[in-house]
Amino acid sequence: MGIDTTLKSLNRKMKEGSTRKYKIFLYVMFAFLVFFGTSKLWLPSDVKIMNTSAGTEINTSANTSLKLRSWEYSKATHYMEIVFDVTNRDDDQELKFTPAAHTNTDKRRALNISTALQQDGTLIFQIKDVPEKWEVISLWVQDNQNITGDVSDSLKGANFFCDIRKVRINNSLAPKSGLNYRIQSVNNEITDVNAQIKQLSAEIENENTEIGQLNFDINALKMNQKYQTKEEIADSNSTISNKQSQIQDHKNTIASYQQQVSDCKVKLQKLNQKLKDTVSGKLPEQNAAPASSGPSNSKNEDDSNEAETKKPSVPVTVD
Repeated sequence: MGIDTTLKSLNRKMKEGSTRKYKIFLYVMFAFLVFFGTSKLWLPSDVKIMNTSAGTEINTSANTSLKLRSWEYSKATHYMEIVFDVTNRDDDQELKFTPAAHTNTDKRRALNISTALQQDGTLIFQIKDVPEKWEVISLWVQDNQNITGDVSDSLKGANFFCDIRKVRINNSLAPKSGLNYRIQSVNNEITDVNAQIKQLSAEIENENTEIGQLNFDINALKMNQKYQTKEEIADSNSTISNKQSQIQDHKNTIASYQQQVSDCKVKLQKLNQKLKDTVSGKLPEQNAAPASSGPSNSKNEDDSNEAETKKPSVPVTVD
């Protein structure tokens, strides 16, 4: 075999080897593209998120509305708590809310939901034994104002959704005693009043800023009058008078806000006293009979009884 023949043979084998390697590379790349292109592990879900944001307020009837405060979930114990602020514009009628919850993966199975607390504008639901594989939970809440025998009433209520991609995970979440839920309710009221004071203080600051700008404008107009004709001064005085009127309006608004802040501080004192009375047991429990709309068992009842005997945690209050 000559040198030329040997070189041609080696060149052919190298080309064949390169072709095989190239084909293997293409097969591997194709396999990766198929895997990454179809796997939900690597790509985010393209399913539309169905989730009710905290702060959303929905009417359950003409006079009643629920505002979602929080929706938390413990992956460790498959337990949920949903907290609402209740607005009832018909104080003469005592409310009783009936919840029902289902997952989108098993719509026929009712979840184990019950009312943990309904007191002083706070409504708390518990969902125990949440299925491990769930995507969206639908919560339907109906109050007794809807139950009048009219067929159309069954279509009224409030529907809230929780998407597993948006739910707040809290693995320390667990059912609490009735006393601790009542303490939570008072603390929610305190938080809301403090938030109101903060908002009012911000509004007062904005009003003072507007007054400062108006005074600056008035001083500038007055200083410029020595360079103006009588007609221009008359127009300038009219503008100054208008701005002075605006200043008085802002001062009146500030006085109103300050009165509201004063009322809020009195409310805080009352709430802190209410909190102390609740912790000490002086304040009796309201709406003591929670209504369960889902499946229950003796173990859950035993858990609740055990929780009642636990000493409540000491809350943090803001004076």
